Amino acid sequence: MDGGFSNTSRLYLGPFELIRKIAEGGMGRVYEARHAKSGLAAAVKVLGTGGDSPSTWTETPSDGSSLGSALRRELRAAAQLSHPGIAAVYDGGTVPRELSGAVGGNAWLAMEFVRGATLTAWVAEPPSWPELEEAVLQILDALAHAHARGVIHLDLKPANIILGPHGPTLVDFGISRILHDGDGYLAGTPGYMPPEQWRRARAIEIGPWTDLYALGSTIWQVITGEAPFGNEPSEPDPELPPFAPRIALPEGSETWLRTLLEPIPWDRPRRAAIASRALAPQRARPSPIGAQPQTIHGELLCGSALVALREPPLVGRRRHQLALWEELARVRESKRPRTVLLHGPSGAGRSRLARWIAVRAHETGYAEPIELNAGQDLVLAIGAAADRLGLDVVRLVERLQKWGSATGLTPSTARALVQLMHEEALLARDRYAVAAAALRGVAGRQAVVLVLDDIHLDEERLRAASHLCSAAAPVLLVVTVPDSHLDSVPGLQAFRERANPLMLEVPPLDPLAHRSLLRVLLGDLSGPASLELEARSSGLPQHTLQLLEAWIESGALVP
Repeated sequence: MDGGFSNTSRLYLGPFELIRKIAEGGMGRVYEARHAKSGLAAAVKVLGTGGDSPSTWTETPSDGSSLGSALRRELRAAAQLSHPGIAAVYDGGTVPRELSGAVGGNAWLAMEFVRGATLTAWVAEPPSWPELEEAVLQILDALAHAHARGVIHLDLKPANIILGPHGPTLVDFGISRILHDGDGYLAGTPGYMPPEQWRRARAIEIGPWTDLYALGSTIWQVITGEAPFGNEPSEPDPELPPFAPRIALPEGSETWLRTLLEPIPWDRPRRAAIASRALAPQRARPSPIGAQPQTIHGELLCGSALVALREPPLVGRRRHQLALWEELARVRESKRPRTVLLHGPSGAGRSRLARWIAVRAHETGYAEPIELNAGQDLVLAIGAAADRLGLDVVRLVERLQKWGSATGLTPSTARALVQLMHEEALLARDRYAVAAAALRGVAGRQAVVLVLDDIHLDEERLRAASHLCSAAAPVLLVVTVPDSHLDSVPGLQAFRERANPLMLEVPPLDPLAHRSLLRVLLGDLSGPASLELEARSSGLPQHTLQLLEAWIESGALVP
């Protein structure tokens, strides 16, 4: 078999046996592989081949870091994702020195092996509009999942979308970037990159809209047979060429497609879910809770570097999730603030539940999430949310002023917000007033989900929360406090009296829910390990995850 290895020269990376090389490009080689114990098929990407692909442009990190840092970024990104439209990542690590020449690199990543042709098959022979529309909606759903978790693909194109047996699947998040991580480097493919990516823009100018532009270029190519700006490594002309579809399209589809290809970032949809609703407004609204996490294959979990990075699954909290969603719905309807206070014992998952509503609000496009952890400044966090629109300071003022009376944000408030982002000497009262006004402007006519985690640790945030809970802004304020501090923190009682929050207790999981969590975490390894975890973690999800991580780190968890 072409690119294969003989039985006498079997090569392994971690627990994966390499079978044959199936692709090679600027970032490395891809091998078909299988997991040695389970026989599960996998695709193993090896980074650092030194290959040169004329169709892929990359900028080497300025600090001279190796491709190993690209692997770490991909692991961090992939560990947060669990969606049927995104190829799952199983494991990763460094290539032993003695194998680096044979496999062509110094770092490896094992991921789901998705069988099927890439979307380039549709470029050669386009499908009907109904089939294409359904595929686009599935891709948008996968992007919404990734974007809500801070992951931007940055190289979306036909070759990175596989038409798998269960629908389109996104692959190769190898150049994706965690939004809040500034050590990444920009990369992408000419013909699909938006202007802000070509400019090597600041991190705040890169966001969901960047991937939506690339998706628009991909859809344009499928419909017309040509990418809108060709494939030459030059900045695309902001003027789109004539649109010459090869298939029958419904009214409004061209207009929708052109919105994805707007050269100015904030003129595109800000969220994949918003683009999805604009394309198919007749489709059913998303469920409040969304898809459940996929079970981790037990034999792959052992020794995996991803366990500590994975987003912990949220099980046994349906009542809490529905209550939070209902509060958000009330905020959206009334345009008034509401407050939820999550409390419970340490390790029960208060922070995880608060993060869930922020992520779900982003994923559905129903609200603009702002999460504030201990030590972060409230107003600067609001300014960062505005920055996520892809605006520098000058453009921020222009945009905030443009919103004007439609959102209650006056030109003077817009200027004050920018001033506030750079000056620390303003009075606290002025800061809170500007924060309340800015919240109305950041999300336009949408609600805002503002998460203040462990509010008892920061007196400044407690004062800010007391001010914002009664501000005339469509804000769902979600705060978390452990039971041990619920009645002992100065100012917390006054905040509760002023905010009149919905008090949601987050207790330990009941035995049935705890076992469900263990099945998701352990997969095929549930049994003795599950019984011991259940006994030692007392129904506290965070303690369960910490124990599991320690077992894997020490090698104590074996099939």
